[in-house]
Amino acid sequence: MCTEIRHRLPELLLLLAVCASGCAISAPDHPLALRTLAQGSFCRDGTTHAQIITAEAGYRTAWRNLQGNVLPDTRTPPAIDFTRERVIAIYMGRRSTAGYRVEPAAATAILQAGGILEIPVTWTEPPPGTAQAQAITAPCVLVAVTQGDYTAVRIVDAQGRVRIGE
Repeated sequence: MCTEIRHRLPELLLLLAVCASGCAISAPDHPLALRTLAQGSFCRDGTTHAQIITAEAGYRTAWRNLQGNVLPDTRTPPAIDFTRERVIAIYMGRRSTAGYRVEPAAATAILQAGGILEIPVTWTEPPPGTAQAQAITAPCVLVAVTQGDYTAVRIVDAQGRVRIGE
């Protein structure tokens, strides 16, 4: 019997390698804790995008952007331990009326294959044909997400539409 196993050892090792690589590829999505740090309606960044922030300097810049052109904010940004968390800034982009808002829709983000962090959001837009205040707005939100092996962000609304990312 030992001789038979020895002769079949290359086949067994190949089978083990195929199984191991297949298991890693098809591993289920991994949830990561998410918490809201702050939201704003008049963020300085008027483009629609998400940004992964990995250091204190970038966090301070995003915090200032969150305040927009409002009087100086005396609030202290919530503390972040960048060895355990990253900050994700989600910018909805410049809008011509009130009634827009973006906020996390869950307490977890999902780390997907390929290093993509998917964040579910509530992406609020005013209903068509309704009266809205005419004001330039630029909604954004800063969230903290558990450190993980992600290099890109995908923002998805409640209907499953990708709002930011691929």
